[in-house]
Amino acid sequence: MTIQKKMALLIAFLAFSIVSFAQTQENSDEQARMKMLADLGLPLPGSGIKLVPRSKLNLSKEQLALGKKAEEEMNTLGYAIDNSDRPKELLNMRHEAKSHFRIQSAKAMSYTNTGLRPKVENLKLAFKFKGVSQSKDQHTPKMALENKIILIGAAPQGGFHENKGGWSGAVQFFEMKNIGTCSYGLMNVKASNTAAELAIEDVTYLVNKKATITTVYGSPSTGFIYKVEWYDNENFHELECANMTYSPNLKQEVINLAKNIDKA
Repeated sequence: MTIQKKMALLIAFLAFSIVSFAQTQENSDEQARMKMLADLGLPLPGSGIKLVPRSKLNLSKEQLALGKKAEEEMNTLGYAIDNSDRPKELLNMRHEAKSHFRIQSAKAMSYTNTGLRPKVENLKLAFKFKGVSQSKDQHTPKMALENKIILIGAAPQGGFHENKGGWSGAVQFFEMKNIGTCSYGLMNVKASNTAAELAIEDVTYLVNKKATITTVYGSPSTGFIYKVEWYDNENFHELECANMTYSPNLKQEVINLAKNIDKA
């Protein structure tokens, strides 16, 4: 064997050893990180949800006080007082989307662009997103028109993972008659490698027996957000609907909408 061939084999061996060492070190670091999270009682990435008492969430005194105040307001008023612009932003979404689409073409946008698209189908996702479908008046029974849906647009969420096929999450915006303007977001557990820790005191099982958290926040002057979050082994779901008025019946309608989306 020539000296050149020997040197080539030695270089190849050293390169393989370095890669193997790097992979071993990376695996060791990951195992150490997982053990640390487990020792702290935190959910492991990609493990889904973990239900714990609120006192175990490592919240500050200020956060606990705000949570208690919101809980008291929910019990007395039906909603937590909040004066943010979120309801009006969501209610104005259709107008903003029209302006955006006049300027920006979905076809001209790269897969990694975080901007709004006309449809979920315009997004490159690492998972299957069902979402809601626009009502077709000509095929819709008269009674069903009371819940007419008009799609506004869709945008990516989470991170873009080329090796997994695309974005790990997406959000869909739409208007629904008798409810208001809504956003339905979904984060895929496998694609995002995510996990969540929930206060067991806040969890119900209203959405098809899945862990569910429902909240309403806002004010008569700024409008209200009706929010339903639900969790399963594959996806984390979040439905927000904006309306300028508060009504317990409207809250129930949003919960029913979440159930229907989950069944789709």
